[in-house]
Amino acid sequence: MASSLESMYSDVEYYFKTFELYKQRVTTVFDEQWKAEWESIIKGLSERKVVKDKDDIRMLTVATGQGDSEKIIIEILVKLFPNSKLKVDVVEPAKIQLDKFKGTAREMTTEHPNLTFQWFEDTFEGYMSKRQNNSYETKFHLLMCVHGMYYFDDWTFAVDQFYDLVLPGGVMTNTIGSGDSELGKLFIKYREWEGNPMNLVISNDVTSYMKAKGLSYQMYVRKCLYDITGVFEEKSAEGNVVLNVLVGRRDFRMNAPQDLLTKVLDFVMENSLEEKGGRYMTCDDVNIVLVKPA
Repeated sequence: MASSLESMYSDVEYYFKTFELYKQRVTTVFDEQWKAEWESIIKGLSERKVVKDKDDIRMLTVATGQGDSEKIIIEILVKLFPNSKLKVDVVEPAKIQLDKFKGTAREMTTEHPNLTFQWFEDTFEGYMSKRQNNSYETKFHLLMCVHGMYYFDDWTFAVDQFYDLVLPGGVMTNTIGSGDSELGKLFIKYREWEGNPMNLVISNDVTSYMKAKGLSYQMYVRKCLYDITGVFEEKSAEGNVVLNVLVGRRDFRMNAPQDLLTKVLDFVMENSLEEKGGRYMTCDDVNIVLVKPA
């Protein structure tokens, strides 16, 4: 079945409204483990002697939103490399989200004088075009993209460019939804049903592409549960937003063909659990980490 349903990622402002509800409803497990894994990833820069004492460190973060994850990673970098100057390039097209990040950044730079930011209110494609036009040749010790692959017109282009932007011995990371979680499996089925993979990228896609390119990587999984309570209630405003997130489409219940809607709801019913008066699906995150050969 071919379809022209609108991707919820095509309207950045709408997406962030839905994402706020998602954040309220998602429960993460092993946050301390996730943080420890990030510390291990970043320590590798020192262990491989990519960064030595007092060396400047360059970091690029793409599709940051308001910088919640980036703040954690920057704090780890500052702690592990207290004598280094940390310079962070931030790429985010949504002004409202970027302004929120700038507010956080002002507090961080007050506390850490060796920390500076350069802001790019742009898509990654736009950022790359500006680099070329301005002969901006800076490369990075650490590149991170947290749940940003869904936005790209061509995410394979992004993977290729990310790799090129990382210094030898540096680290490229992509955090994305796991194809092995219930939500990831729904993405796989939904792409088949709708006949359009638009924006529904999962970890399996990225790792398969990297394998085909001969790129080695490690994977770190963070277990997450998504509260989908209300998704079967036709008149539930929140439930309908939850449904939109499950398939990455805007106003899905209103615009989807009935047979497609039925397939999605049947899959969700069969692949979710009822617990403590609510209903839940797994929606694990995967951090795909590549160390570029020196």
